Amino acid sequence: MRSKLFFKHIFHLGSFLFLLLASCAPGQETTDSPSIPLTTPEIAPTNMPIPTGMPPTEKPVLVAFAKDGDIQLWNSETNQAYTLLKAGDVTTVKMNDDGKVIFFVRRSLGFEPELMEHNSLWVVDSNGENPQELVSDGTLRQMLNPLLADSAAFVQISWIPGTHRILYNALTFYAPGQGSTMSKDIYVVDADTRSNQVLAANIMATEQFLNAWQFVLSPDSQQIALFTSTELSFINSDGSNWRKAVLTYPAVGAGDGILLPKGVWTQNSRAFIFTGPMESESVFVLNYTIWRVPADGSPAQSLTTLEDSHSASVTFSPDGKYMGYIKGSEWFITTLPADLGALAIPYSFDIFYANLHWSPAGTAFLIKDRDLLQLCPGATQASQVCGEPIHLGSSSIINSIDWVDDTHFLFSGIEPSSLSLGNVDGTIAPITTQEE
Repeated sequence: MRSKLFFKHIFHLGSFLFLLLASCAPGQETTDSPSIPLTTPEIAPTNMPIPTGMPPTEKPVLVAFAKDGDIQLWNSETNQAYTLLKAGDVTTVKMNDDGKVIFFVRRSLGFEPELMEHNSLWVVDSNGENPQELVSDGTLRQMLNPLLADSAAFVQISWIPGTHRILYNALTFYAPGQGSTMSKDIYVVDADTRSNQVLAANIMATEQFLNAWQFVLSPDSQQIALFTSTELSFINSDGSNWRKAVLTYPAVGAGDGILLPKGVWTQNSRAFIFTGPMESESVFVLNYTIWRVPADGSPAQSLTTLEDSHSASVTFSPDGKYMGYIKGSEWFITTLPADLGALAIPYSFDIFYANLHWSPAGTAFLIKDRDLLQLCPGATQASQVCGEPIHLGSSSIINSIDWVDDTHFLFSGIEPSSLSLGNVDGTIAPITTQEE
């Protein structure tokens, strides 16, 4: 079955793309690139530093990002960026949590038998040495078995915490059009041994499968939450102990607008906190139940419900006590009625639905009119602001924020495309900017 693409599988930022981070914190996942070369250049390591002239920041932060198809590394301590690897076609970039290795996706175009996209997964040492191809375009096509004129691409790609193993899923699609089909398998590749295999075959082969699914790894790296538009399942990260459909729910949205739910693990990896859709009178009125779903098979616990909201807007505080969400065009905060303990929440947000969010320190923030606003302690809605706003530069739209630690955050903007490192004290260090 084909449908329109549900995932951004490459993060869009003008003609460059970023992904994090070593030093202060591991990075988050990104997705889509703007420019695609017509040929696949050779990879060439380089270590020539390029001064940036930026003021120093309080803590050393390394930011790996792709610009014009090459991998660059920016250091807040030296205020320098340099080209770590010249390739010409790099899109997604992510550093491992031990800071020793980076995976990246290369993407190029061909025209036989017609417009075709070619994607491959590589790794390189964080010093720019020893680039290795892990999954070639040919291997990916062989695994997915697309139609002759279809392309194959990665969707989600994630380091398994504490390892050099990479978990991913993939899809096939028709490049001249918009149709796509996700694989029902989940895959794992080892960056050290280069072993690439199907972790679990046909894992998403259900009658309710609507060609869209995601995974979330547990903090202890032992389990994976897998969810479609209609059911949540668990599986161990070695492919064993599949717990199918531990929670089911109705699909929300219609046609190509079917929406995926959202969830986070507790920090102890014992339960998954999940935004499960509820029935509603209209496909345009989105209602949800917030569930605590134990990983051991115990019954799921209903925590609270949301009406006329959106699953992508739901964010949680690190201590598991509060939840942010959108209702209408306003953001609100409510107290969760159970002691969930610490949550392994992501600190990477697309600033649209998930605008109201918490920093790793547990402080609530909101971005409005290119300003980062700190909400007051005990705030219940976005209008309750304390302190001076932090202005986030000259880009007319701020489209993402990634918290590095309690005080530092990366943010990107468009018009012009920009990437900067901010501090809650109001200091902003531009990393790179490019006019549209």
